[in-house]
Amino acid sequence: MAEAIKLCYAEAMSQLADGFSVDNGYYSVHPAIKGAFETAESPIDPKKNKIDFTFQKRKGMRELLKYISMKLQE
Repeated sequence: MAEAIKLCYAEAMSQLADGFSVDNGYYSVHPAIKGAFETAESPIDPKKNKIDFTFQKRKGMRELLKYISMKLQE
């Protein structure tokens, strides 16, 4: 089973590297280019523009939150 999970993650990383979003029902990951561009046609400048990822909770993770509680220790 662990090998199947590794293969699934490897495929997800490949999709992200190709610029695609990945959604597994619990969360989604979206590649993004951050920073300002001079014009709409400006090339990506590694000094001004960074590649990053955004994460969003999906239904599976929002449902999980119902069962999580926190207790602060002094």
